[in-house]
Amino acid sequence: MSETIILDKKLETLESKEQDVDPVIRAMYSLPGSDFTQEDVDRYRESVDKFNKGKLIGIVKAGLPDSNSIICIESAKMIQNLPHKQQLESQKLSIEIVKKGLSDRNIYVCLEFAKMIKNLPHEQQLELQELLADIIRKGLLINDSYVRFNSASMIQYTSEQQQLELQELLASVIRKSLLINDSYVRFEFASMIQYTSEQQQLELQELLADIIRKGLLSDIIYARFKYSKMIQFLSEQQQLEIIREHPEWTSVGLYKEDFRVRTKQKKTGPDTFLFDKVLGKEEESLKNKVILRKIPVQSLMAWKKAYESYTFWERQGFDYVPIEPIVKISTLNSKSKIVDVFSGVIDGPSFGDYEEEDLIGGGVATIFRVEIEEKIKKIRKCIKKLGIEHGHDYHGGNFVLLFYKDENGKPDLTRCPRVYLIDFDQASLT
Repeated sequence: MSETIILDKKLETLESKEQDVDPVIRAMYSLPGSDFTQEDVDRYRESVDKFNKGKLIGIVKAGLPDSNSIICIESAKMIQNLPHKQQLESQKLSIEIVKKGLSDRNIYVCLEFAKMIKNLPHEQQLELQELLADIIRKGLLINDSYVRFNSASMIQYTSEQQQLELQELLASVIRKSLLINDSYVRFEFASMIQYTSEQQQLELQELLADIIRKGLLSDIIYARFKYSKMIQFLSEQQQLEIIREHPEWTSVGLYKEDFRVRTKQKKTGPDTFLFDKVLGKEEESLKNKVILRKIPVQSLMAWKKAYESYTFWERQGFDYVPIEPIVKISTLNSKSKIVDVFSGVIDGPSFGDYEEEDLIGGGVATIFRVEIEEKIKKIRKCIKKLGIEHGHDYHGGNFVLLFYKDENGKPDLTRCPRVYLIDFDQASLT
């Protein structure tokens, strides 16, 4: 379906015999006091057709020969919106312009014009393959990350024989560069492995996996982070293997130091206390099980509603309540209106650590990032549906990931972790 929904002539709702517009479309496009009607659809379509047949062709023809490569490229993109006959005319004009651009002495200009090739018909792409292959050979050997990466990405537009030769050259360049002891250089070239052949990818990923394992042992925190980001360039199996070697990446980061009884957590907002040994029962520990939050009564009311509304969460498609669990509501200070709430610890990393600076940044994040971000968006929307303002649910640190466990009790990295919203100390009912 077209993103511009009112231009999609195949959409039945806009072709109804009753000449009426679908209620959803009407709601999306209507202005206050003025409904969007079939007449508006027809008027819009007619005006767009006229624009495509008249003004647009003029814009494209004027833009293609422009000395500014950006204008040329944008004009080339618009060719596909022209009527078929005018598309053919413009494509004939654009291929001559691309040929000229690919012959420029400046490699940056050449690459900009090379980007226009993908908008040309296949037959015209064939005419430019030799020129393009020469530019790629040159670009892969130039000491400029932008030039190298863009050159690698254009290999797919050359002939099969040229692709084999260029992929061999690229693989050789990547292999040598991965052996340079510099995390920035290694990251750059690791990102280009995807443009080599399947066999070369397997070989290079084996080399990269060994490099990453060693890099993750570095004493420099940022270096470890940089190497962890390279995990995304490995095969899925290799990603899982490396992450399994570091199960600590899936553990909670609340407890930074050893302590007994209880310790106040260093954080902004109301006080939070972490626990370890229980007085009188030293053999027991509450570490990673329970924490104490001192929060305003109004915040507790919002948190309580979110936690108790299990039928609501079920209707929203969740098979669990994605809210920090309340274990016990305790003392209330009648003067300050602060209440003590014991909550269960979600034993996992926050999405903030996971996404930004924690070592896991390039590992599990690569595998489950889309699913996790979708869950976070959904929880944010659902909280508002419940009439609750969390106060700081924009903060990735307040979404915690809970990994499923495999039969050995280790994090099951084949399943997307659960996501929980925590820290309701600024929450309120709206």
